Amino acid sequence: MSKIRVRVGLSALQCLLFASTLASDGPVHATIPEPHAVLFGDVIVDGYPLGSGGTIQARVGAAVISSYVIGSNSGLGRLYAVKLPMESLADGGSPSPGVLRVGNNVSLFVNGINSSTSTVLFERAQVSQVNLTGIVTTNSDVDGDGVSNWLDNCGGLTNASQVDSNQNGIGDPCEAIQNPAPTYLTIGNAGNAADPATGLGAVPHQFTIENTEVTNVQYRDFLQAVAVNSDANGLFNDSMASDPRGGISRIGASPPYSYRVRPNMGDKPVNFVSWLDSARYSNWLQNGSPSNTPSSTEQGAFDLLVADPQFNATKSPTATAGLLSLNEWYKAAYYDPISGTYSDFPTRTSGLPNPTPAISSSTGIVTNPGANVVNYANGASWAAQTGNLTNAAGTFSASAYQTYDQGGNAAEWLAEPAVGQLRMVRGGSYASAFELLRADAATINPGSVRLDPLYEGADVGIRVPEPGLATSLAAGVLFLIAGVIRSSGHRDVRARE
Repeated sequence: MSKIRVRVGLSALQCLLFASTLASDGPVHATIPEPHAVLFGDVIVDGYPLGSGGTIQARVGAAVISSYVIGSNSGLGRLYAVKLPMESLADGGSPSPGVLRVGNNVSLFVNGINSSTSTVLFERAQVSQVNLTGIVTTNSDVDGDGVSNWLDNCGGLTNASQVDSNQNGIGDPCEAIQNPAPTYLTIGNAGNAADPATGLGAVPHQFTIENTEVTNVQYRDFLQAVAVNSDANGLFNDSMASDPRGGISRIGASPPYSYRVRPNMGDKPVNFVSWLDSARYSNWLQNGSPSNTPSSTEQGAFDLLVADPQFNATKSPTATAGLLSLNEWYKAAYYDPISGTYSDFPTRTSGLPNPTPAISSSTGIVTNPGANVVNYANGASWAAQTGNLTNAAGTFSASAYQTYDQGGNAAEWLAEPAVGQLRMVRGGSYASAFELLRADAATINPGSVRLDPLYEGADVGIRVPEPGLATSLAAGVLFLIAGVIRSSGHRDVRARE
């Protein structure tokens, strides 16, 4: 794991600052010849200067305002000083293209990766030292193929030429690993009793569930199918590309777009998705996952043409896709069909000890898998992030029905109707305390399981039933026809009955 930080390079800036004395950290001010702003620093990677070829960009939103290419000269090669053209507020109207004004928030990128550091311009002629933190520009090369981890489309396996035949952002040697066929489980034992501790988990019908959370590569395929010529519904969130915990990049400043999975992120759960994004993904599955059909996202499992669908849309009782109900999700996570009892955690365990927090490699692979390991409590730190997502099913810790990550990694949106103006999530995330993994999480902290349906954060994702199979009692008879083994990787767990 390596991080970039900034060290002050005073001697190289003395002429610019007219011999002003600079503080060791924080903003400093001086009169400079032009009424522009200057951000400066000294870039270190793995304890060494970044060296030649490193590019520092200052951006406002997606717009690149200024760039600086770091030289290769010894000692000073790591130094950058980015000048930001500014104009007076008195000029009125909109700022000129590429010219800033007081109040703009400027983000710094290193080699195209968001440093998660920004600064607000508070005056013209501003000179500021900016410390860059939380960025994974690393010289490490775990597979020895000459491509650094942070750029490698197949971290862990040799792919020096970065071959990516289907252009999805996953190198060919890693395709089967990071993009396996989804596995769906049939949850039988219809008519089971509710958990006496919470009153939840009773489900009168069979249903299906994907054994892992929806991954970045699955959601990327969705974007590529419905959001190329337009993304009017905002299915892509810029944080997917700019945040170190995001997993998808969008290519193109304007339509037509294309979408790629970011390095080492194909098998991580998709995040930065709202409840509406999850419902639209479900509708697309319900409608057969068509390409070039943006309208396929608006009706199906959920009717999103109703007024304020984030609050008012409900799942169709005959939907064959969609999100899971609370009772369905709860049963798959905590119920043991052999004993007929419920556990405290979705790892078939109760009481102490609490699950062990997952830890990870520098590419987000769990390195301590085990029967009671969960990615929570910020244990899995990589990409210079304290707590991060890990590979789906990477902990090997499963519920009695063999679902993975129903505790930790990413919390999951549910199909439950809105309560007030909030939708339900369950399961906790990579950053959660152990209480959110528990079956009684809603009793311990009711506010922890409901969110604004427009919330799009790094800690919430999606889990779905198998497309094409009924999840409601009214359509449950379809299970008898569909068979128990499917080419999609379906496994029947009714043998536990």
